[in-house]
Amino acid sequence: MVKFLITVFFLFFIIHMEVLPRVFALMYEYPNATVVLSFCSQAGEEMCTFNGTLRTSPVTLGHVLVQSDGSELYFTRDQVLMLSYPVTK
Repeated sequence: MVKFLITVFFLFFIIHMEVLPRVFALMYEYPNATVVLSFCSQAGEEMCTFNGTLRTSPVTLGHVLVQSDGSELYFTRDQVLMLSYPVTK
């Protein structure tokens, strides 16, 4: 019985920590997002501000901003100075 409970707890932990964030990443995207990144702050605010559709990469769980020209900008939470997106309905 104890082995069964440990196995159930382990499976619950794996599903909760590894699977659910990746499912969430596949389901949600935020159009018209604005991101200001910190790693280019010396270039000026206009050069560090990016607009596009914000998604989460299901592999790395990092953020991806798809810009209007189709280019993708990958960044982590630590690199963000400001992030805004319209409220979805």
